[in-house]
Amino acid sequence: MANKKTPLHPPLVQDAEDGKLSYAQLSGGPATVLVPAIYSIEVGSIIDLHFGTYHTLHAVSAGEIGLPLMFLIPNDAVKNDIGKTVAVGYSVTLPSGNEAVSPKVDIKVVT
Repeated sequence: MANKKTPLHPPLVQDAEDGKLSYAQLSGGPATVLVPAIYSIEVGSIIDLHFGTYHTLHAVSAGEIGLPLMFLIPNDAVKNDIGKTVAVGYSVTLPSGNEAVSPKVDIKVVT
């Protein structure tokens, strides 16, 4: 699993530009957050993604090992954060219970 030699990489908020996410540019759709590929992850690992106060859990399947994972942040969750700077990050918990936490990315949600 991720350790000092293989740290987790920060998430990428695809729709953000220069640290800002425009709610209007989402056109009513979700925001997309990518978790970079984690090669040391295992089937059944749990990814807990946070976007401000919104979070979602995802259990990793065999076909997702070594691939980036896409998370869709509901439009309403983004709308609730207009005018705020939100922290975006994730943690990975292996079936053994070992956990690693990614660096967080601060994103300003604008209209």
